[in-house]
Order: sequence, then structure tokens, then C-alpha cells
Amino acid sequence: MTTRRIIAGALAGLAVAGAHADTVLVGTQFSSILAYNTETGETTFRGFCAGPVDSMTVIGDTLYLGDDFGSVYSFDLNTNILTGAFPVSVDASAMATDGESLFVSDTTGEIQKIDPANGVVLDSLVTPFGQLTCLGVHWGYLYHGGLSTIAERASLHDDFDASSFDLFAVCGGAINSMTFAGLDVILGATNGSIYRYDEFAGQFIGYYEASVDAVAITALTGGRLLIADSSGR
Repeated sequence: MTTRRIIAGALAGLAVAGAHADTVLVGTQFSSILAYNTETGETTFRGFCAGPVDSMTVIGDTLYLGDDFGSVYSFDLNTNILTGAFPVSVDASAMATDGESLFVSDTTGEIQKIDPANGVVLDSLVTPFGQLTCLGVHWGYLYHGGLSTIAERASLHDDFDASSFDLFAVCGGAINSMTFAGLDVILGATNGSIYRYDEFAGQFIGYYEASVDAVAITALTGGRLLIADSSGR
């Protein structure tokens, strides 16, 4: 495993930069937005968020960033400028998208479906599991996971309701992040364990240890993973 320090601490989120598969966007609690080139290992500064970044996702050429003060910001990836913001009633502990709507969570277990154009809450639900740390959308499903070690999923075609979620996995550690690679769901735990599950069967495939707290994780081309530590590694 190759380890590089991206910044000096407070790393909070990762997101692949749209069509640029070799570029991963990095958000920090210092409000900075960086771009990490996975081929060269170089990091470049892209701009600032107006608040400490807690979660992030990309729709087209727009990066959306959430802070735990209750704001979601839009950042133009072509101009590297903040283009807007709207308030939310959740702490934005995690964020995901289906390409149209934003899904933004609160550590209490609430998940809101939001129109990114105007910040209007289209729907909301509360899961029975609090301390949510990650959301993900893949193959028509919305996933959530958290420090409870529980991961659930619901079809995006079902009603947006807590009862639509089914148990997907009970992880061996407190879930801190998630990503998807092919037909695998990959969950990162705070203790550094990285777990793989078959997406369709829900079966445990295996795990390995990483010397990071897996505050964020994203799948890269060639079967690689980029796993982040809150210290900046």
C-alpha cells in the first residue's frame, strides 16, 4: 500500500471529479478544496468553501459541499468559484446523489432528499440507526452506514420512507465511509478495517487492515482504492 500525505490534517471528504477519473477532490475541515491526481500523486489547490467541509458529492461540473453548521454550498469545477449556498436542517454528516437530487444526512439518523437547484426538501425520513457517517447511491439503491456498524439500503424506486430500507450488512467495526467498485460494496471502519460485500447477494467477501481511520474512501480505476485518514494521510 502506498501512503501519501495530502494535506496537514483535518481531511473530511473525497469525491471523484466527474469525468476526470484520475482526479479526486478533497475537502477539509479548514474549508479548503484540493484536487489530488491519482496518477502523479500531486495535489493542487482549487478553492475555499465558506464553511468546514463535512461531506461532498459531484453532479456534472458542480461540487456540492456540506458543513455541520447546516449549509450546503455549490462550487463550480470549471471556474473554481462558489456559486451558491442554501441552509439545511441537518448537520450534513454525509451526502450522495443519484445525479439529480441530493441526499443529505444528519448524525441523528435523518436523511433528506433535496433539490440542488433551490435547496427545497423534497422528502425526508428518519432511520432507526443514528450516528450516520456515510451515504451512497449505486445501481438504483440508496445506502447508509454509521457508527452503529449497521448498513442498510433501499431501492430508489420505492417510497422514500424508513420502512423501505432493508438490512444490508452488520460490519465488524464502526462504519466511517463507503464506496462501490464493480459489484462490491466497500465499507471503511474507524479502526482501519476495510470490508467488502457482494452488492447483489449481500455476502461478506473479506477484509483487510489499513493504518487509517477511513474518514473517506473512494474507488479508482484499476481496482484501486483511495482511503483517507482525518490526519491528512
